[in-house]
Amino acid sequence: MYKSRGLRLPVYYFFENHLFDLLNNTDTHNWLPKIYYSKKPKNFSDGILYMSSWTSVIKDSTNKALMILKEKGNFQLIDIGCGKGKVLCIWELMFKKSKVRIVGVEYSEELIRISKKNLETLNSKNTSLFKVDALDLDLGSMEDNLLIYIYNPFNENILYKFLKKIEPKTVAIVYINPIHTKCFKKHNFNLNYEKKGWHPNASYNIYTNF
Repeated sequence: MYKSRGLRLPVYYFFENHLFDLLNNTDTHNWLPKIYYSKKPKNFSDGILYMSSWTSVIKDSTNKALMILKEKGNFQLIDIGCGKGKVLCIWELMFKKSKVRIVGVEYSEELIRISKKNLETLNSKNTSLFKVDALDLDLGSMEDNLLIYIYNPFNENILYKFLKKIEPKTVAIVYINPIHTKCFKKHNFNLNYEKKGWHPNASYNIYTNF
């Protein structure tokens, strides 16, 4: 990492990824390339390899999205492509004293298993995990107001279908490493906030459909 990117990235990687695991005895920072998955779930070819979001970006983007949602009443937090559960773990810590419902959605059996273990380490109270493809997620039992977090978990084809699926809900979406922005325009989502960072992990957009 140092040879290819210089000193800045490894320093950020330690403080934004590795340090969280050291402090909380969790396993979230190591990548999991798709070649190591024992099974190929539905839409596997459309998915992206697992990488964890940066700690400060999760907190900052969540707080900004909640400011946008604050007048909408009860809301629910959903991480689509939750991987090893880094976002879920941070949400557990952020909302430890609240009754907000947290959901992690992941199609990989390996990642769900690791995420579950990480949440157990934090004595999770608010989070439910669903091993399901994002396009098959049952939204009927979810709140009407959703804060959805996505770290570029799948390609443009799946993203377009997913945005279509959530149209009936009032949604604020945090989109980390926002590559496929055209999909949001096609579904008439509004760009409420844009953060351009020096690294893809530090860049995100917040979209709403209200």
